[in-house]
This record gives sequence, C-alpha cells and structure tokens, in this order.
Amino acid sequence: MSFRRATGFAVLTVLLSLVGALLVGTSPARAELRTLTTTYDCDAGSFGSGSSAVTVRVDIPNRVRAGVQVDARRITFRIVVPDELVQQMRDNSVDAISATATAKYRVGAKRVPIRNLTIPRTEVPAEGDMVIRGSGRAGAFTINEPGRYAVKVPRGLAAEVTAYGVPIVGQITTDMTCALATGAPVKLATLRVVR
Repeated sequence: MSFRRATGFAVLTVLLSLVGALLVGTSPARAELRTLTTTYDCDAGSFGSGSSAVTVRVDIPNRVRAGVQVDARRITFRIVVPDELVQQMRDNSVDAISATATAKYRVGAKRVPIRNLTIPRTEVPAEGDMVIRGSGRAGAFTINEPGRYAVKVPRGLAAEVTAYGVPIVGQITTDMTCALATGAPVKLATLRVVR
C-alpha cells in the first residue's frame, strides 16, 4: 500500500466515527435517549475506502405540537479512537488531523441540515487512544400536520479531511463521502406531532 493511501486510509477509518456523532445533542424536555447501530460506506478517492459500524445516540422528544418549531441546537461529540488505529497514523508520521463535514438528518420527509460540523486540529498522541472532540449545529424544524414521523440518521455526509505532519508535503487534504450501506438500518425513533 502506498504511503499516501496508508495515511489516508488511517485518517478515513478514524473519521468514519464522525458519522455516529451527527445527532448527539442536548436533552430536550420529555426526551428519551435513542440508540441505533448502522453501517456507512465511505470513499476518499486515492486515500481509500471502507465500511464502519456506527452507533448513533440522540435525545429525541417524545412528542411536539404541530406548527411549533423545534429549535436548532448545538451538537457536541467525542470519539475515542483505539490505539491500533492511531498507531497507523503514527507509523505514517501524521501528527494531527482536522475535518469539516456537512450532513442532513430526516424527520418524516423533511431533510434538516446539520451545519458547521467540525473537528478542530487534534494532535495524535505519542501512545494510547486518541480522543477527538467536535461540534456542529442541528437545524431547527417545524412540522405542521399531526401524525407520526420517523426520525432517521443522515443518508450520507460529505467531509474534507486534513492530515498534518505528512513527510515532504506537510499536510494532505482530501474529500470524503459516506453513504448508508445497502440494507443498513436508518430509523432512530418516531416523533409524535399533536395538535
């Protein structure tokens, strides 16, 4: 495997975990923690591709009133990357990574944007696991008709990933796209909208 491909694949593997954090936010009133494990396929061009099981955890209100906006909220996430994956980055002289991404989650037929998803430059530790923290903002939405609406994880995401400290070039940036794997579960919960 080429140096560039090995470096890229290590970073790609780490960032597959980003998908699993997309909807984790603060707890709305009368909310329940919902968990879904699903699979995303990601491709970063010459950096490589791969699949990853991702667990999404989110607080979702049990019900909301029709016509009342569910406010936008800040999203924060924490990813613990196991030492074996971090070692691949160390072996390829990557000393830090960062990323930005865009995605949309779904409530019924509505696609709601998640904006400003970022992982700030995070140093690769000399040993052990790597903790990555990031944030974003889940958009507000309003549903006008009473009923039951499925809340679903993003069908995909687009990210720009940067690995720092790469010999000769200093840093490598690449685009990465991820999509739900064929047949992967998508439904987190059902939101009840009442009059």
